[in-house]
Amino acid sequence: MIDALRALGARIEDDGRGALPMTVHGTGGLDGGTVEIDASSSSQFVSALLLSAPRFNQGVEVRHVGSRLPSMPHIRMTVDMLRAVGARVDEPEHGGEPDVWRVAPSALRGRDLVVEPDLSNAQPFLAAALVTGGRVTVRDWPARTTQPG
Repeated sequence: MIDALRALGARIEDDGRGALPMTVHGTGGLDGGTVEIDASSSSQFVSALLLSAPRFNQGVEVRHVGSRLPSMPHIRMTVDMLRAVGARVDEPEHGGEPDVWRVAPSALRGRDLVVEPDLSNAQPFLAAALVTGGRVTVRDWPARTTQPG
């Protein structure tokens, strides 16, 4: 992620570690452009770049260059949320280039949104009830979800 942010113009100090702790120096804006990232270990890398992409002066093109992404449904959730607040996102599933997302620069509309909980965090509790024959209630479970779990 540090290399990806640097490729988009961010100035980051990490004492050459390529890891936390790090300091990101803000300048009020970044040009953006194309960035390649191997997100095969976590789709969160793609989601993080997509969430910041509309605010880059030229937008961002995110290219995943690794093996299979572990969770496309989570990336789809990110794209859906971005579109809900006015972002323009081209994605592979809608006729775009495989493993490439393009986000145009745009002002996002402020609004109240309900962010779906990470349902995978409930799995241990559901499994415990299943194994013991007990019961568990998970409050605020969404009626509809795009999550694979």
